[in-house]
Amino acid sequence: AQQAAVLAARRRAYTPIAEIIEAAPVVVFTSSDCPYCDEAKAALHEAGVAFTEVAASDWQRAQLTKRTGSRTVPQVFVGGEFVGGCHDGGLGGTVPLLRMGLLQTMAARAADAHAAAGDELARLRRQLAAEKKD
Repeated sequence: AQQAAVLAARRRAYTPIAEIIEAAPVVVFTSSDCPYCDEAKAALHEAGVAFTEVAASDWQRAQLTKRTGSRTVPQVFVGGEFVGGCHDGGLGGTVPLLRMGLLQTMAARAADAHAAAGDELARLRRQLAAEKKD
């Protein structure tokens, strides 16, 4: 059981960020003991925006730096787009975009698109299963 837990932790630490970003409408990459991460997460919660939090490994942080040009966290992605950190970067930062109501709109659209993609994937799986039966 301990070996399985170690392997699972390694898989999480080395999951490519592109895969993580595509898997959820809103993703927040964080690190422990980061006050800006806590502030961004609290602002998202307060605004009613659901998100997936990822405690970024060193390897993932290096990928994030290559993708966004930013070495700091939080790094927030909505619908695959980098919206920024807590107060700046990307499209202007999480808190400013929430104050303008833009992030909520983006998150709702991303959630709808994510759900539609999931529905399409399920339809394709059913179609493939039906074709295998024939």
